[in-house]
Amino acid sequence: MIYASFVLALLVLLVGQSATPAAPASEEFNGPFSSWTQVQCTGQDDTAQLQNALNGLGHAGSYVVYIQPGVCRITATLTLSRVQYVTLLGHDPSDTRIVYAGPAGTPMFTLNGVGHSRFGRLTWDGGGLASSVYFDAWVGPDPYFPTALRHEDEVFQNLRPDGVIAYLGAAGGGTAETTWIRDRFTGPSDAAMFLANYNVLDQWVWDSVFDSNTRGITNYLGSRANGAGAFAANRSVFLNSSEADLETGNVAGPYADRWNYSRGSAVHVLGQAIGSPAPGWTAQGDVILDTPVNPISLGSAGPLGLVDNTFRGGKPQGMLGVQEGYASSPTGELWGIGNTFSNASPLQYAIPLPRGRIHAQIDDVLNATISDPGYTVAATPPAVSRPVLEPQSTDGSAVQRAIDAAAACGQPRCVVHLPAGTYQVSQTLVVPAGSDMQIVGDGPGATILQGSGTTTGPILELDGPSRATVRDVYISGQGAPEGLAVRSADQSGGLIHAEDVIATGKVVGLQVDGISQTTVDFLDLQAGGESATPGSTAIQLLNGAHASIFNGALGADTLYDVRDQSQLVAETMYEEGVSMRPVNVLAPNGSGTLVLDSSKLQSYLPGMFDASSFTGPVTIDNTHATRIVFRGGADFLGLGVVSDVGLLMDFAQPFAWWEPRRIDGSGSAPVDEQAAGVSDQAQYLRDHFAPLRATKPRALVPAPPNATDVRMYRVFVDTAETAVNLQANP
Repeated sequence: MIYASFVLALLVLLVGQSATPAAPASEEFNGPFSSWTQVQCTGQDDTAQLQNALNGLGHAGSYVVYIQPGVCRITATLTLSRVQYVTLLGHDPSDTRIVYAGPAGTPMFTLNGVGHSRFGRLTWDGGGLASSVYFDAWVGPDPYFPTALRHEDEVFQNLRPDGVIAYLGAAGGGTAETTWIRDRFTGPSDAAMFLANYNVLDQWVWDSVFDSNTRGITNYLGSRANGAGAFAANRSVFLNSSEADLETGNVAGPYADRWNYSRGSAVHVLGQAIGSPAPGWTAQGDVILDTPVNPISLGSAGPLGLVDNTFRGGKPQGMLGVQEGYASSPTGELWGIGNTFSNASPLQYAIPLPRGRIHAQIDDVLNATISDPGYTVAATPPAVSRPVLEPQSTDGSAVQRAIDAAAACGQPRCVVHLPAGTYQVSQTLVVPAGSDMQIVGDGPGATILQGSGTTTGPILELDGPSRATVRDVYISGQGAPEGLAVRSADQSGGLIHAEDVIATGKVVGLQVDGISQTTVDFLDLQAGGESATPGSTAIQLLNGAHASIFNGALGADTLYDVRDQSQLVAETMYEEGVSMRPVNVLAPNGSGTLVLDSSKLQSYLPGMFDASSFTGPVTIDNTHATRIVFRGGADFLGLGVVSDVGLLMDFAQPFAWWEPRRIDGSGSAPVDEQAAGVSDQAQYLRDHFAPLRATKPRALVPAPPNATDVRMYRVFVDTAETAVNLQANP
């Protein structure tokens, strides 16, 4: 029961600058809050005040620096180092700018040992002088590896023509598991994003625009630098790249290239002549217009997978190619299905013959009239004024009272703001069914909901159907059965959308139980177990559940447990074990459908991918595996798997093991294909790739009334038995 006297005692604020509310289920920005450090620039020389604010981040009581609308002029490089869980935000990139007026050829912002942090809502203007915007490094003894970073709604412009906008792994160390979303990289630049070494991995790009750069995303800078590392470009726009939209000069993996639009670029994907090392590359749903010669050209063995792409222009034949560099008798692996061409010839795929292998020309459309569909720039979520309620203390009961008050506030999307601090939770925090409240912290690691160690339920529960949003919060289960639970979540048209979630459980990282009508989309997920607790599972689907993962990093003793006729499609995954225990990729005795497209899979001790006891189709493609033995089963497809074993053990039909390669020193060599019980190869590929072709993140539009519409952004959960549990039933 909510008492009026308590509601009046709560701190109620109006935040944001816009008086026009966003659509009920769209993304929006809440802030600034009173716990944030605010900066108002003068436009003269704001270097000192900005640097002072950065120096205090995570040290002086504030984890968030917020820059008010205006122009910030800096005359020296800004620096941030040895800190985690901090946030740097502007009001909006349209009205909040940082302009560089310092020495030519130096970076605007150097980061060293900065992890689990968020940057966004700013325009960075190099003034024609800066060599880069983000010079992101990790140099000892700085303690924090740069991981779990998020860059959102940033505009980068006006660098030197030889500049690199985001120089990643800049001083020899790495940086990984980073989301870049709704950003705009405007040239001139030598590269918008450069991955400088092999420990720059999992750079996940979404809904961004790359305009008039020499290279869009690359680990190669011509004669200047040959880096390494892996990236995934999704739903992004590439315009007028003079060398390539996406380029590789070294192999890491996993790579992916999905639902992108390219126009006026020299090449969309360009792989330098790498040689026999095999970088699996999946291009899916791209629209590539008017490249002069080759839209996609890989100078390595591949495999190159092409799914449902549209190509206008290019040379008349052989414009999509893969060929091993530095080989007198080169090989190349290519497969494809459902591609559309303006060219009339069926000979659009180029591989070296006779040693190259191809499984393609399946359901292609030739001689098509292809108009330019254009593109839409993803909008920056607007700053919206909402009632804000804050707990008056850091005990769980105070948080629950704020939640109850927000549920009864009588206005859309009221905000429960949790300032930085550790909130001790002894009883489950419950968000009532139907509430569209937003629970917003000052960043995971800054705002912590910590279990008491005796909690008998989840730390945070969203009763359903829920319409709630949870953002920038760390949930520490301390042995609780669940960290975050979403109940009664299965309704027609429902949606659970999550970005940058980390789910680390003692037993299970992410569990989806019985949800088949509500769409479950996880973007840039990290999930797994704890090194000190053997027997963990990263992802578990039960009772006919359906879920999709778009980019991720997993670490557990068992990576996937798919049971009870459930379906999981996981794309662009970095997967490994924890501690020194062997990896079991697939739990035994499962059933349903599993598709793993484009992954890097490794075990510290010899591990196993055993599908022999799984009932239903299993597909794994474009995967680089180390210390993993593969055992197939009935309805198994392995396509373009590169491993140190090379062979498949199989005991049931039908199965296919096509385009396998064996790791051979620093490179790879082709291994004989295996198949049995497959009468129609094209139909076998159609059947196995149907789930992948039908899977794409759902647009963020309102779900129907009385259906689940849950959003999660940068929610980190650990030390519970099951970190995140999504359930169809109460």
